[in-house]
Amino acid sequence: MENRLIPNRLRFYCRLFQNTVWTSFSHTARHTFATLTLASGATIDNVAKMLGHANVNMTRRYAKVLDSSIMRDMEVVAENMAL
Repeated sequence: MENRLIPNRLRFYCRLFQNTVWTSFSHTARHTFATLTLASGATIDNVAKMLGHANVNMTRRYAKVLDSSIMRDMEVVAENMAL
């Protein structure tokens, strides 16, 4: 009887590990997509729709603000103030 338990436990831990890896990959992929899409100039509203979010606040969890996008926005502000 104990000989059967070892393969069952092994299968259980393999499934658990597989689900953990997939969940981690899925989250990382969505985070990366949101970050790169925002960095390339898309609005957060559009990215929210692309990810299927009903609320922009959910998208903000995935979207990482990049230093390059902050610098780009500051340059736009500086140009507009110079006019």
